[in-house]
Amino acid sequence: MLRCVATPRVAPQPAPEYATCGGRLTQRDLMTLVCRACGAAYLVVREVPSVIPSSSALAYDLDVEGVQSSYAYQFAPWLIPGPVERWASVVRPRVKSHDPDPGQMSGMEGVSPSSQGHRNGLDEALDTLFSTTGLAEEFYQRITSICSQVLHPGGAALDVGCGLGRMTLEMARCGAGVAIGVDVSLRLTHEAARLARARAPVDVGLTLATGKSIAAKLALGGPIDCDFVTANAQWLPFESESFDLVLALNLVDRVPDPMQAVKEAARVLKRGGHVLVSDPYDWQERHTPRDRWVDDLSELVDREALQVVGEWDGLPMVLRRSARQMMIHLNHSVLYRKR
Repeated sequence: MLRCVATPRVAPQPAPEYATCGGRLTQRDLMTLVCRACGAAYLVVREVPSVIPSSSALAYDLDVEGVQSSYAYQFAPWLIPGPVERWASVVRPRVKSHDPDPGQMSGMEGVSPSSQGHRNGLDEALDTLFSTTGLAEEFYQRITSICSQVLHPGGAALDVGCGLGRMTLEMARCGAGVAIGVDVSLRLTHEAARLARARAPVDVGLTLATGKSIAAKLALGGPIDCDFVTANAQWLPFESESFDLVLALNLVDRVPDPMQAVKEAARVLKRGGHVLVSDPYDWQERHTPRDRWVDDLSELVDREALQVVGEWDGLPMVLRRSARQMMIHLNHSVLYRKR
């Protein structure tokens, strides 16, 4: 299924900015994929292929604190904070991800302190951390509910900009025959793969508002049948019309060329398939040139190729910027069907 994203040796002049070889990749050994057409080689590290064009730099900028901040907001229902002996219980009502009724969805209710009745900085920091994950969990629940209604059992799903892979895992649990998460960050794709493959609770760290980190367990009940690829959303390493469902959540305002990212999502989508784009338009020049900022997703989409079948505006989404900064975004979400 993977294809080469190297610049073609013979290309029209001037060569299109996003032209790729497109040759199929085959496995030369456990650590290398090779293009049949041009011979370009790509590394496979810890069973995660890195299929990145030479013109696209890998993202190493997400530090350990950034990953630790993501655990609580992507996997709150499965986290058990430590030291466990300090808590009488960990309360996490969990609605089934495929529940189609958004009114039934609820996030975390917080963490119950131990019966000793003592409160200190750690207690309060944990309470603050988990009390803010409710909106994030409702976002994932709502997105999963939408996707489960259009993804048929055994279908192929792609999560572009997957982060730690929450929605990749949800698509696998919704019955996808193929569920693949893509992110440009090596750290994120490798960690996502580690979480999905785990047969027992995984040791993770949580960054609190105090700036301190504590140990925790993440119990996803795996292994979960999904895969991850390190790749750039502007050069997706997949054959055209490969997927029944493509997700692009909080992605378009984090790439240099948002229109190209949406074009790529549409390219790999099968006819009759669906792509769900959700974004808060949190534009920053360090990610996207100002002349490519838009106020509405319709400015990025070819309406002759994609038909709107659902739209939700103002869907709350929580992102954590730092130990002491949490941003609540109101996402614009649109579900398209490929004509």
